[in-house]
Amino acid sequence: MFNFLRLLFTKAAVVSAIVVATATPTPSSLVCHSLNGLPDLNCTPGVVDQNVTQANISSTICVSGYTTKVRPSTGYTNKLKVEQIKEYGYSDTNVKDYEEDHLIPLEIGGSPTDPKNLWPELGNSPNPKDKIENLCHKLVCSGKIGLSEAQNEIANNWRTACQSGTSTIKPTQTTVVPVTTPKNSPPPVNTSVSQPNNGATALCVDGTFSFATSHKGACSHHGGVKEFFK
Repeated sequence: MFNFLRLLFTKAAVVSAIVVATATPTPSSLVCHSLNGLPDLNCTPGVVDQNVTQANISSTICVSGYTTKVRPSTGYTNKLKVEQIKEYGYSDTNVKDYEEDHLIPLEIGGSPTDPKNLWPELGNSPNPKDKIENLCHKLVCSGKIGLSEAQNEIANNWRTACQSGTSTIKPTQTTVVPVTTPKNSPPPVNTSVSQPNNGATALCVDGTFSFATSHKGACSHHGGVKEFFK
Protein backbone atom coordinates (compact mmCIF):
# COMPACT_ATOMS: atom_id res chain seq x y z
CA MET A 1 0.00 0.00 0.00
CA PHE A 2 2.80 2.41 0.85
CA ASN A 3 4.59 1.74 -2.43
CA PHE A 4 1.32 2.19 -4.33
CA LEU A 5 0.65 5.58 -2.75
CA ARG A 6 4.22 6.62 -3.33
CA LEU A 7 3.95 5.73 -7.03
CA LEU A 8 0.61 7.57 -7.29
CA PHE A 9 2.03 10.79 -5.82
CA THR A 10 5.08 10.55 -8.06
CA LYS A 11 2.92 10.29 -11.23
CA ALA A 12 0.76 13.22 -10.09
CA ALA A 13 3.84 15.36 -9.58
CA VAL A 14 5.10 14.53 -13.05
CA VAL A 15 1.73 15.36 -14.65
CA SER A 16 1.54 18.61 -12.69
CA ALA A 17 5.01 19.58 -13.87
CA ILE A 18 4.05 18.89 -17.51
CA VAL A 19 0.89 20.98 -17.21
CA VAL A 20 2.76 23.89 -15.67
CA ALA A 21 5.46 23.74 -18.34
CA THR A 22 2.87 23.65 -21.12
CA ALA A 23 0.89 26.56 -19.70
CA THR A 24 3.94 28.83 -19.49
CA PRO A 25 3.85 31.25 -22.48
CA THR A 26 6.83 31.06 -24.80
CA PRO A 27 8.06 34.46 -25.99
CA SER A 28 8.20 34.94 -29.75
CA SER A 29 11.61 34.41 -31.28
CA LEU A 30 10.98 37.35 -33.59
CA VAL A 31 10.16 40.66 -31.97
CA CYS A 32 10.25 43.66 -34.33
CA HIS A 33 10.09 47.36 -33.59
CA SER A 34 9.32 50.24 -35.95
CA LEU A 35 10.72 53.67 -35.16
CA ASN A 36 9.68 56.91 -36.90
CA GLY A 37 8.16 55.03 -39.80
CA LEU A 38 11.31 53.00 -40.43
CA PRO A 39 11.24 49.20 -40.31
CA ASP A 40 13.30 47.09 -37.93
CA LEU A 41 16.46 46.28 -39.89
CA ASN A 42 16.84 42.99 -38.06
CA CYS A 43 13.39 41.86 -39.20
CA THR A 44 13.23 43.80 -42.46
CA PRO A 45 16.79 44.35 -43.75
CA GLY A 46 15.72 44.62 -47.39
CA VAL A 47 16.36 42.01 -50.08
CA VAL A 48 17.18 42.60 -53.74
CA ASP A 49 15.90 40.76 -56.78
CA GLN A 50 18.84 38.82 -58.22
CA ASN A 51 17.25 39.07 -61.67
CA VAL A 52 17.86 42.82 -61.74
CA THR A 53 21.43 44.02 -62.25
CA GLN A 54 23.14 47.24 -63.21
CA ALA A 55 23.80 45.74 -66.65
CA ASN A 56 20.14 45.03 -67.46
CA ILE A 57 18.26 47.97 -65.92
CA SER A 58 17.43 49.27 -69.42
CA SER A 59 15.41 46.10 -70.06
CA THR A 60 13.98 45.65 -66.55
CA ILE A 61 13.29 48.41 -64.04
CA CYS A 62 13.67 51.26 -66.52
CA VAL A 63 10.98 49.84 -68.81
CA SER A 64 7.52 51.33 -68.28
CA GLY A 65 5.15 48.81 -66.69
CA TYR A 66 7.92 46.62 -65.26
CA THR A 67 6.62 46.63 -61.68
CA THR A 68 3.17 45.38 -62.71
CA LYS A 69 4.81 42.24 -64.06
CA VAL A 70 6.63 41.34 -60.84
CA ARG A 71 4.33 42.71 -58.12
CA PRO A 72 2.99 39.92 -55.87
CA SER A 73 -0.72 39.29 -55.49
CA THR A 74 -2.68 41.06 -52.77
CA GLY A 75 -3.62 37.65 -51.43
CA TYR A 76 0.02 37.01 -50.62
CA THR A 77 0.78 40.47 -49.21
CA ASN A 78 -2.44 40.68 -47.15
CA LYS A 79 -1.69 37.38 -45.44
CA LEU A 80 1.88 38.47 -44.76
CA LYS A 81 0.62 41.82 -43.45
CA VAL A 82 -1.49 40.10 -40.78
CA GLU A 83 1.47 38.01 -39.65
CA GLN A 84 3.89 40.92 -39.56
CA ILE A 85 1.50 43.24 -37.69
CA LYS A 86 1.72 40.69 -34.89
CA GLU A 87 5.49 40.38 -35.21
CA TYR A 88 5.89 44.14 -34.98
CA GLY A 89 3.62 44.21 -31.94
CA TYR A 90 1.43 47.05 -33.21
CA SER A 91 -1.39 47.96 -30.85
CA ASP A 92 -3.47 48.89 -33.90
CA THR A 93 -4.19 45.58 -35.60
CA ASN A 94 -6.54 46.94 -38.27
CA VAL A 95 -4.94 45.80 -41.53
CA LYS A 96 -6.58 48.69 -43.41
CA ASP A 97 -4.36 51.14 -41.53
CA TYR A 98 -1.20 49.67 -43.07
CA GLU A 99 0.41 49.23 -46.45
CA GLU A 100 2.45 46.07 -46.90
CA ASP A 101 5.35 47.89 -48.45
CA HIS A 102 8.60 46.81 -50.11
CA LEU A 103 11.54 48.34 -48.26
CA ILE A 104 13.68 48.18 -51.41
CA PRO A 105 11.00 49.09 -53.98
CA LEU A 106 10.33 47.06 -57.06
CA GLU A 107 11.26 50.01 -59.28
CA ILE A 108 14.90 49.77 -58.15
CA GLY A 109 15.14 46.00 -58.06
CA GLY A 110 13.73 44.99 -54.68
CA SER A 111 12.63 41.42 -54.11
CA PRO A 112 8.89 41.13 -54.84
CA THR A 113 8.07 38.34 -52.36
CA ASP A 114 10.81 37.90 -49.76
CA PRO A 115 9.26 38.66 -46.32
CA LYS A 116 12.50 40.35 -45.30
CA ASN A 117 11.83 43.00 -47.94
CA LEU A 118 8.22 43.62 -46.87
CA TRP A 119 6.79 45.20 -43.74
CA PRO A 120 3.48 46.74 -42.58
CA GLU A 121 4.03 50.47 -43.03
CA LEU A 122 1.56 52.66 -41.17
CA GLY A 123 -0.56 54.76 -43.53
CA ASN A 124 -2.13 54.15 -46.89
CA SER A 125 -0.59 54.62 -50.32
CA PRO A 126 0.49 57.05 -51.64
CA ASN A 127 2.77 58.08 -48.79
CA PRO A 128 6.01 60.08 -48.35
CA LYS A 129 8.14 57.02 -49.15
CA ASP A 130 6.63 56.83 -52.64
CA LYS A 131 8.27 60.14 -53.57
CA ILE A 132 11.66 58.83 -52.46
CA GLU A 133 11.13 55.66 -54.47
CA ASN A 134 10.34 57.68 -57.60
CA LEU A 135 13.42 59.84 -57.03
CA CYS A 136 15.70 56.80 -56.68
CA HIS A 137 14.22 55.24 -59.80
CA LYS A 138 14.75 58.43 -61.79
CA LEU A 139 18.37 58.80 -60.69
CA VAL A 140 19.22 55.14 -61.34
CA CYS A 141 17.66 55.11 -64.80
CA SER A 142 19.35 58.38 -65.75
CA GLY A 143 22.73 56.98 -64.67
CA LYS A 144 23.27 59.55 -61.93
CA ILE A 145 23.63 56.95 -59.18
CA GLY A 146 24.30 53.23 -59.30
CA LEU A 147 21.65 50.58 -58.71
CA SER A 148 23.33 49.04 -55.64
CA GLU A 149 23.99 52.50 -54.20
CA ALA A 150 20.29 53.39 -54.35
CA GLN A 151 19.29 50.00 -52.95
CA ASN A 152 21.65 50.33 -49.97
CA GLU A 153 20.59 53.89 -49.20
CA ILE A 154 16.87 53.18 -49.19
CA ALA A 155 17.35 49.99 -47.15
CA ASN A 156 19.31 51.86 -44.47
CA ASN A 157 17.05 54.91 -44.23
CA TRP A 158 14.44 55.60 -46.86
CA ARG A 159 13.88 59.13 -45.55
CA THR A 160 17.34 60.30 -46.69
CA ALA A 161 17.90 57.96 -49.64
CA CYS A 162 18.96 59.23 -53.07
CA GLN A 163 19.01 62.88 -51.98
CA SER A 164 22.73 63.41 -52.40
CA GLY A 165 23.19 61.12 -55.35
CA THR A 166 25.21 63.27 -57.71
CA SER A 167 28.53 61.47 -57.40
CA THR A 168 28.33 59.96 -60.86
CA ILE A 169 26.95 62.99 -62.65
CA LYS A 170 29.42 64.05 -65.30
CA PRO A 171 30.43 67.71 -65.24
CA THR A 172 28.91 69.87 -67.91
CA GLN A 173 31.18 70.22 -70.93
CA THR A 174 31.80 73.77 -72.14
CA THR A 175 31.83 73.92 -75.92
CA VAL A 176 33.96 76.64 -77.49
CA VAL A 177 32.33 77.95 -80.65
CA PRO A 178 34.81 79.59 -83.03
CA VAL A 179 33.86 83.07 -84.21
CA THR A 180 34.05 83.47 -87.98
CA THR A 181 33.81 86.62 -90.00
CA PRO A 182 31.19 86.59 -92.76
CA LYS A 183 32.66 86.50 -96.25
CA ASN A 184 31.03 89.75 -97.31
CA SER A 185 32.05 91.72 -94.22
CA PRO A 186 34.39 94.66 -94.92
CA PRO A 187 37.97 94.39 -93.67
CA PRO A 188 38.55 95.91 -90.23
CA VAL A 189 39.61 99.51 -89.97
CA ASN A 190 43.37 99.78 -89.65
CA THR A 191 44.31 101.61 -86.51
CA SER A 192 47.95 100.52 -86.35
CA VAL A 193 49.15 102.20 -89.55
CA SER A 194 49.30 105.92 -89.93
CA GLN A 195 46.59 107.17 -92.22
CA PRO A 196 47.61 109.15 -95.31
CA ASN A 197 47.00 112.90 -95.21
CA ASN A 198 45.38 112.89 -98.63
CA GLY A 199 41.86 112.33 -97.26
CA ALA A 200 41.57 108.75 -98.57
CA THR A 201 39.12 106.48 -96.79
CA ALA A 202 40.64 103.17 -97.86
CA LEU A 203 43.67 101.51 -99.40
CA CYS A 204 42.82 99.24 -102.32
CA VAL A 205 44.39 95.88 -103.09
CA ASP A 206 46.17 97.30 -106.16
CA GLY A 207 47.82 99.99 -104.03
CA THR A 208 45.57 102.86 -105.03
CA PHE A 209 43.49 104.93 -102.63
CA SER A 210 39.74 105.18 -102.46
CA PHE A 211 37.98 108.41 -101.58
CA ALA A 212 34.49 106.93 -101.31
CA THR A 213 32.32 108.62 -98.70
CA SER A 214 31.23 105.21 -97.33
CA HIS A 215 32.68 101.73 -97.12
CA LYS A 216 30.17 100.47 -99.60
CA GLY A 217 31.57 100.61 -103.10
CA ALA A 218 35.10 101.49 -102.03
CA CYS A 219 37.79 100.10 -104.35
CA SER A 220 35.10 98.41 -106.44
CA HIS A 221 37.27 98.67 -109.55
CA HIS A 222 40.63 98.13 -107.87
CA GLY A 223 40.48 94.55 -106.63
CA GLY A 224 38.68 95.33 -103.39
CA VAL A 225 39.67 96.97 -100.13
CA LYS A 226 42.92 96.07 -98.44
CA GLU A 227 42.27 98.28 -95.42
CA PHE A 228 40.03 101.11 -94.34
CA PHE A 229 41.41 104.30 -92.82
CA LYS A 230 38.18 105.62 -91.39
